[in-house]
Amino acid sequence: MIFIYRLDSDQHARRTVQKNLRILDPDYYRFETHVLFDDAFEDDENGNRVPNRYVKQLVTAVNVSGAYVDFSLLERHLI
Repeated sequence: MIFIYRLDSDQHARRTVQKNLRILDPDYYRFETHVLFDDAFEDDENGNRVPNRYVKQLVTAVNVSGAYVDFSLLERHLI
């Protein structure tokens, strides 16, 4: 997960330089990440569809791994 944050940070820095300093970066790229789940939802006691424990576990992992790259993410998550 950490590499996703690092790539996102690098892509943001390159975009910012191109936009604000008007410097063409020949290595600029667009970055997207998609996470696909099979059967990501389950029914709760009222019959509503809610994310299952694997989705919740991924959300937690994303928040924790993001904190290793940017500690302010952890502060925002805990507040």
